Amino acid sequence: MVALQNVRAEEGRGMRPLSELAEGLGMRYVFAESWAPEYGNAVLSRWPIKRWNARRLADHFDFRSAAEMLTQWTQPDLS
Repeated sequence: MVALQNVRAEEGRGMRPLSELAEGLGMRYVFAESWAPEYGNAVLSRWPIKRWNARRLADHFDFRSAAEMLTQWTQPDLS
């Protein structure tokens, strides 16, 4: 898993930096909006994301947020 902060999720002019990064790495992602609709926190995962939630950490004057997610992880066979 990779956690990112202050990420710009989507941009105009056909640029999609977060989704293109995840796709290029062969990962899935979730995005939690922070101080503007297109900026926030993201978590990239190799494993399937079962569910996720974005949470504000304070009141509407504070822009901090967090993303939590549940993944489906399978332990590799080491034999």
